[in-house]
Amino acid sequence: MNELAISVFKKIRESFFFLLAGLCCCEAAEAQQHKRYIVYDVKNGLSQNSVHAIMRDKHGLVWIGTQDGLNSFDGVNFTAYTHIAEDSTSISDQFILSIKEDATGNLWVGTRNGLNYFNRRTKKFKRVYLDKSEQHAFQSEYDKFYVQEDNRIVIKKEGLHLLDPSNGKILLLQADDGDVADWLVLPNYNAWRFTKSRGILFYPDIRRPATFQHAARNASLPDITHYYFSLALNDSIYCLYNFAVSNTIHFFNTKSGNIEGKLLCPGRATALAASQRQLTLCTTTGLYAKPADMQNTWVQSSSILDDGLPPGGFLTAYFDAGENTWLGTAGSGLAVHNPRFNNFTTIPTPIPNDRITGITFSGPDLFLTSHTGLYSIKNFTNSPRQSFTSIIRNTNISSIRSNRDGTMWLAVNNENLQLVNKTGNIIRQIKLPERAYKSNILNLLVDDRDRLWVTTSYGVYIVDATDKRQTVKVDTSLNQHLLSNYYMSAYQDREGNVWLAGNLGLDMVKPSLNAVRSFPSNTDTQSFLKRTIITSVTQDMDGAIWIASIRNGVYKLQHNRYTHYTQASGLSSDIAYNLMCDNSNRIWVTTSSGLNIFDRSENGFKPIAAFDGVPKNSFTFGSVLKHNGQLIIGGTGSLLVCLADNYVFKKEKLNAFISDVTINGQSIPLANNEFSLMPDNKIIRFEFAYSPAFYAGNVLYQYRLKGADTTWINLSNGTNAISYTGLPYKKLYMEVRAASSKTNLGNAAVFSLQINSKAPFYKTLLFFITIAALFIFLISMLVIYANKRKFKKQLAALQMEKELHKERFRIGRDLHDNIGAYTSALIAGLNRIQSTASADLENIADLKDYGANIMGLLRETIWMLNAAELTVTAFTDRFINYAMRINKNYPHLDCSFVEEIENDKKLQPTIMLNLFRILQEALQNACKHANASSIRFTVRSGQA
Repeated sequence: MNELAISVFKKIRESFFFLLAGLCCCEAAEAQQHKRYIVYDVKNGLSQNSVHAIMRDKHGLVWIGTQDGLNSFDGVNFTAYTHIAEDSTSISDQFILSIKEDATGNLWVGTRNGLNYFNRRTKKFKRVYLDKSEQHAFQSEYDKFYVQEDNRIVIKKEGLHLLDPSNGKILLLQADDGDVADWLVLPNYNAWRFTKSRGILFYPDIRRPATFQHAARNASLPDITHYYFSLALNDSIYCLYNFAVSNTIHFFNTKSGNIEGKLLCPGRATALAASQRQLTLCTTTGLYAKPADMQNTWVQSSSILDDGLPPGGFLTAYFDAGENTWLGTAGSGLAVHNPRFNNFTTIPTPIPNDRITGITFSGPDLFLTSHTGLYSIKNFTNSPRQSFTSIIRNTNISSIRSNRDGTMWLAVNNENLQLVNKTGNIIRQIKLPERAYKSNILNLLVDDRDRLWVTTSYGVYIVDATDKRQTVKVDTSLNQHLLSNYYMSAYQDREGNVWLAGNLGLDMVKPSLNAVRSFPSNTDTQSFLKRTIITSVTQDMDGAIWIASIRNGVYKLQHNRYTHYTQASGLSSDIAYNLMCDNSNRIWVTTSSGLNIFDRSENGFKPIAAFDGVPKNSFTFGSVLKHNGQLIIGGTGSLLVCLADNYVFKKEKLNAFISDVTINGQSIPLANNEFSLMPDNKIIRFEFAYSPAFYAGNVLYQYRLKGADTTWINLSNGTNAISYTGLPYKKLYMEVRAASSKTNLGNAAVFSLQINSKAPFYKTLLFFITIAALFIFLISMLVIYANKRKFKKQLAALQMEKELHKERFRIGRDLHDNIGAYTSALIAGLNRIQSTASADLENIADLKDYGANIMGLLRETIWMLNAAELTVTAFTDRFINYAMRINKNYPHLDCSFVEEIENDKKLQPTIMLNLFRILQEALQNACKHANASSIRFTVRSGQA
């Protein structure tokens, strides 16, 4: 009996475990199947819809290789790079096969014809071929290459080749000897060679191919002629496969050197991807997944209603560090999944592009109105498998609200108000004034007293709660009128006050309707609401009133103080439609540019981008609802369901960098974060970017040119480039940082780019030194030239003086030898004449005197001609002697001489001679013609 009980217990336990395992497998399969994807295709900017390669770089950009070009994706926009036949700097072929990133952040792109090096800064490609003849070949595939730790590239193509990008040289490492089935090369040059006859060979450094060892002599791969692809499953297990030949995956252990197992693939496989927890298999018929081991079977991911996974074949899969799964499809574009996507679900409207106008719940059922009618989802959950059931068709309904009893109010355009049940049957119709119902009924509100507030373009009306027939226009109170006639919406706060959002401002009406507080918005002076239209109102858990407006963003009113939030505060647009407060006291707002959420830690809004799981949706006014922690938002063509309680801000630190520098319009390469600026560079433009690329929040840049300025300058929201002209000639540093708000900029990381600004030669110190030296040289040459000229003049003057002296000496000698001799002879002859006549004696005496005078004058002249220099005193004495001899012939004249000589300077011969002649002429004229009785000579020689 005991044995029987034990046996039964064991069977029950085994059955329980099998049942539990089955449930777990089903649950795993269900979770796998219900992943939500977002699809991007040519309509979103992708160059082509067949994707063969995907890679996310260190800045967060995703690179996508298609059959018609390479694309980069930043979470919002695509940039395409295609082959241009006449441009050698474009990519070598449009069919992309493989994409990898090196340590410098530049890309290596393998194509159907050629390997390409893409410089991120210049946006240019450099083509690489093992053989130049391949440039003109139709097809020469480069899809298997390895980027090494030292930035060199090992190319697996007809053997192994090593490319050194620094010089472009290619070295043959291993030739293809026909015995190789595959090579596995790691970034540190460790390599395994899988041979057909010798097993598996291990090379510690493939650059030294002679050094190898047998890793597993008996292990072998199937006898095939094509290379395998390799995929790292973890730090030791690699998956080897070649789906072109076989649908089998081999698991190779690099530590043991053995192939430890294999796995068959369902269908016709095309690619394999691995994360830490999962293997994903792409096939021509769909997508399969399994845990990252060699045990479990594959589970197919099926495409269900609006989960985003396209039907058909897949060409590649990629897992990035941000938990994103990227799928390249065969003709359907790029699909991506992130666990955060499941926070948002879209349910399409029954009629495409139908505009949702209102949302409400009646019990567990969701109801929505649109331009085409009333629809419902029974027992609503946020599952995307649900769809709408049509209740009322072909009716334009502008708003809906439910009552406590389950009935619902419908605002039917041009047909007044209708009270209906869940099946759409009309219980009662309420007739508004004709002008009101023929105007637009914009919004409905059921307050805590079961009164229905109706906002229209012709005022606000209240339907009485008792008989639901009487209507009252909320127009006046005991104190003042309402601001507007055109009211967009009504909202009741926790105190029972109803806030009316209108085109001329905001009104607050007390529950008793006998007191009104107004905030005009049609001027700049009457309230904090300035020149805007108020669209909606909500209240947070702290009692603050939040106000949405057109053009002015969002306002927060608390304790009679307001705070204003605009695009500068992170809003994606200043045109705000609807406001909601979630269970975490966070404010959500729909705008013309998407959905936003308020981050209280940073006191600003953050947009929820499409890559957070929110599809590009045109939100509509008035169609929002909070229900059981969910925020349900209407749009054009779909209903968005947000699991607001599950949404967590993704805290990401922004890292700014300089993505491009252009000089005179041309991009320049930036090596080691520096560049040199030549003198003729006129306009320098710096373009800023940030990582991670998929950051969805507000981005503010701040920069400074260190070395020229110490002040940080803020760029306006949406601006990411600056330009300079006339930079100073010295070493400068362009610094930039980025953050989500101004308060966070001070702690942001700083990126620095060195600028070596070179001055033109004519502005350098060397130039000025050269000019100064040249000037000194020229002045020196001029001085030397002037001195030489002066010396030559002096020399010429000396030579002339010497010649004059010689001439004077000759003249003096001639006078002495000729005239002097004859005069002496004449005097001697006169002395020999003997005459007794007195008259004759007197005449002879006179002739003797004349002869003596002539001799005296002649001696004076000869002396003057031969004299080198005389002092003033000596010259005066000579002249006095001359004057006294002349005076003898004029006895009636009284000659006197006065000497006032303070400076007995020396006189040059020429000056002395000329002065003597002047005085001589003056004396002769005075004696002969002046009829003077006395002559006085005064000689003065002063210090000057």
